[in-house]
Amino acid sequence: AYQATDLSLMAGHLINKPQDQAYDKKLRQAYIVMQDGRLCVLTSFRAEDIQSWTVQETDGAFQSVAVGAGQTYFIVKRGTTYFLERLDNGVYTDCSFVFETETAQTTFTGLSVLNGKTVKIVADEIVLPDQVVQEGQIVLDYPAQTVVVGLPFTHTVVPLPPSIGAS
Repeated sequence: AYQATDLSLMAGHLINKPQDQAYDKKLRQAYIVMQDGRLCVLTSFRAEDIQSWTVQETDGAFQSVAVGAGQTYFIVKRGTTYFLERLDNGVYTDCSFVFETETAQTTFTGLSVLNGKTVKIVADEIVLPDQVVQEGQIVLDYPAQTVVVGLPFTHTVVPLPPSIGAS
């Protein structure tokens, strides 16, 4: 008989009032949105006996999650506005804006949600110094065609205590 393992046993301290969930079969990740706006993610590789929980927080609050057409989408409340955001494993910032222009330019607008925030910038695959968004825009020192602008995030890794067996 098939016997399922309760994977939430490892995350009782993380799971608190879940309000939405979705599963990405390709990435083998379960996303669980909590009422407090956090997102808990379980990555599971059963054949390899690997299960890993993590908590993701944003400058705002996760409200909902959905997986469809090979993409993972979130509704995120930032201030009083709701945004539909897509998970992109190739973009390394939160609340990201990706600009692709035919001709290189120095001014990129449409960033009013980030007003007053310090953002990370990657222009034509070059990491530039951080900037504070003012009047919904950033101005680069040099023209660029492909620019990614978004909020920084920090990875915190907490290892498990060592398992010391009796010999």
